[in-house]
Amino acid sequence: MNIEEYFTQGADGSVFPGKFDYVSKYNEIKTIFDTEIHPEIKAKMLEYEHDGYYNDHGVGHINMVIERASTIIDNFTSINEEFRLSNYELFILLVSIQLHDAGHLIDKRKKHTSKTHEMLTRFCADKLDRPEIMIIANIARAHGGKDDPIGRLSEEGILGISVRTKLLASILRLSDELADDSTRASKGLLKLEDQKIDSPHRHINEYSEIYHRYSQALHSVEMIGNEIKLSFCIQEEQLERLFRKKDSKGNITEHYLLDEIFERTEKMFLESLYCNRFFPINCRINAIKVKINLLEEYSVSFKTYSYEIEESGYPSIANGSLIDLKDDSGNKINGEYIAALIKKRRMKNPFEVNTPEGISAQDAYDLFVDVFTDFYQVPKIGHTFLNGSRGSGKSMMFRYMMPDCQKLIENRSLRDLDYFALYIPIKLTDINYPELEKLRTNAVTYFNEHLLTSYIAIKCFNNLLEYSEEINQCHKKLRNSIMITFYYTYKLVDMIYQSIRSVSAMELSVYKK
Repeated sequence: MNIEEYFTQGADGSVFPGKFDYVSKYNEIKTIFDTEIHPEIKAKMLEYEHDGYYNDHGVGHINMVIERASTIIDNFTSINEEFRLSNYELFILLVSIQLHDAGHLIDKRKKHTSKTHEMLTRFCADKLDRPEIMIIANIARAHGGKDDPIGRLSEEGILGISVRTKLLASILRLSDELADDSTRASKGLLKLEDQKIDSPHRHINEYSEIYHRYSQALHSVEMIGNEIKLSFCIQEEQLERLFRKKDSKGNITEHYLLDEIFERTEKMFLESLYCNRFFPINCRINAIKVKINLLEEYSVSFKTYSYEIEESGYPSIANGSLIDLKDDSGNKINGEYIAALIKKRRMKNPFEVNTPEGISAQDAYDLFVDVFTDFYQVPKIGHTFLNGSRGSGKSMMFRYMMPDCQKLIENRSLRDLDYFALYIPIKLTDINYPELEKLRTNAVTYFNEHLLTSYIAIKCFNNLLEYSEEINQCHKKLRNSIMITFYYTYKLVDMIYQSIRSVSAMELSVYKK
């Protein structure tokens, strides 16, 4: 459960100093931060940072840090009960999360962590005792810096109640590191930047764009046991670009987004090793597993790379990168390598023949012509038999009906489409390996029966799984319809398995609702 919801819904006043209502205290403090501090931080940072527009530090970021902290606590508590926090510790942690970026309001980015005590005193002095202000401010301050800020924290309790300040500071620091996902990117500004046509005007500062692109690409953060799993999705056009960054001394360097991901995941691993020092011994991160999906236009994956960063010896990257991805020829995979790969992929034979099942949704949309045909009959409920010579457009009709095409055509989401189509070409299901000739007369038929059955099943389920995230967001009626599709897919496969006698002469009955 989300720790904020858990605390505000079930905290017992008897576990707090003086038996005060700390739930009401937290709600009052949260209101102050939500209305007087968080909304002002972005504007103040723009004033301070002339050379960059940094990721969200407002309410959205705070909520995501709380979510990440909830995941860490839930995950490690299931491993070791010592990780479970008391209600008072939850209160201290939640206020620390609210506070950790508030220093931006009164000082520049590099010094904001040193202003936690001042911010808490200015805004919440009447809500907290002095020892509480000191402990919370110190925990919040420790979310940044490389001078062992957590190790220098005191473990003193408050009015006889134990507070594990180092553990709380470690949870906050790691949660903040894991919260830099797609929810933190300035999506509107990035979309404007993507859609500009021959315009010199930038919608987002060139020195900060790479930070937003990193967040935009990070789609999934999971913690399972002692591992963190990250999943990135990067569009092709962002893989080719060199982004400019400016360091604290004003030096400008250029970086590929892929290299930024490598650098940031290495930093995340080192941060996790630092936080490990203050976690129970069996509640420590020992590996970060990263999956990077490289996408063509309209979200068709053309390459996926995975790597794992794990502890080996002393935690340092002074002698080189912890990531050593290489292709089959031993070439190092980095941003420059992928940019060259994309360029090579695009150098295609202009006279190459592409069948409908191999083209993108945009190409199908651009090329399909529905005039002077009987196509209007095909989407109707009921059985339809298409008969035509090779190249007459039968396959193109099927490709045109697929969900990715229909979303473009109708300008609708998946849930608003009139139908959900599955297109399963069976051109490549037959095999004629010479080895099969060594078997008895009917071996080829039997093998191909099984191959065809498996092929149809795989294609059906892959088509449905491709839209699994959007399906989950659909209303109940549509989800039920899709589950019926799964059922009839199974029935179809079973029917094929039971009734097929030869690949060259078969009869299929297709159920349509």
